Amino acid sequence: MFHRRHKSIRSAAPSAPLVELIKRTRILVIDDVETEFPFSILKKQGYAIDYWADVNDLPKLESGFYDIIILDIGGIGQELDDVNEGVGVLRHIKQTNPSQIVIAYSGEAHDTHRIPFFQLADEYVPKPTNAISWKETLDHMIGSKCTVDHYWSTLEALLRNQGTSARNIARIERALVKACTGNTFDPCKFISKNLGSIENAATMLSIISKIGSLFS
Repeated sequence: MFHRRHKSIRSAAPSAPLVELIKRTRILVIDDVETEFPFSILKKQGYAIDYWADVNDLPKLESGFYDIIILDIGGIGQELDDVNEGVGVLRHIKQTNPSQIVIAYSGEAHDTHRIPFFQLADEYVPKPTNAISWKETLDHMIGSKCTVDHYWSTLEALLRNQGTSARNIARIERALVKACTGNTFDPCKFISKNLGSIENAATMLSIISKIGSLFS
């Protein structure tokens, strides 16, 4: 029991086949031209994909509700940032929730004004791209970043940046293992009990919720 209580969150995480991870992953495409993305083909392959023609709900993007956001540059986000458009939206998302996975989707790869967009994004996919290439990209992102390891690494970094000691981070990790492997897991109660009043509470709630979901 002593060993189990001190198991790392990474080693405690159950392994799931990619097909199961695909079903759990919530994907959002934000693009003013709906026909440029192969929705119907990928949905038939089991991907859960929503579509917005523009940024309809910024708090939803900030909260980490979606696991992966596929974000266009031109023609979206003009009401929020009429100069930078999608670049401004991406910058804001990454500032409020660094763990959010964002794939840049654009035909403007050679526009120097857009360079920051590609640097901030987790991946870049040019327009147009066929369904097979999209499947390969999404499978890679899901397999490498929609994982306990990725989310815990992000959470560790956030805790360190706000001055949490290594000892306390280790304590939080042990508590998270115990909570995730228990019968029920309530992310809000976990934060209240183990983190107290913290900076970036909404972001941490999102990350801890995603970790918990991977244990269910």
